[in-house]
Amino acid sequence: MVCKGCDVEVPKKRARYNAVFCSKACRHKADRKAWRDRNVGYSDVAKGTVGAMAELTVALDLMKRGYDVFRSLSPNASCDLAIVNARGFHRVEVKTSYRTKAGTIYSPRVRAGTHDILALVLDRREVVYRG
Repeated sequence: MVCKGCDVEVPKKRARYNAVFCSKACRHKADRKAWRDRNVGYSDVAKGTVGAMAELTVALDLMKRGYDVFRSLSPNASCDLAIVNARGFHRVEVKTSYRTKAGTIYSPRVRAGTHDILALVLDRREVVYRG
């Protein structure tokens, strides 16, 4: 059997379990490519622009929820957004993410201590908050 991701032979040990990818890394790479293909326009847009679009999506969602939202002017700031409500001030880190076919959410690694809330933008419009 040939791997769906890289066209090499699937190892016999994996083939016994009807695996269609040669490794977990290859499956992960194929999931990311499928996500990009589903989200038309991401492949042709610069990474910085995609990040800015995600930040604006989260800012809009937070404003709809009644927060005062402040956006960083520097791309090297410690967080992407800051929000204020009656409970205080919170730092928000925004990451573009995707949901695998199994339903789990994949998101890039984030440095600990740089945010109070992690906002994951899925499929260019759904926002999931953690923290």
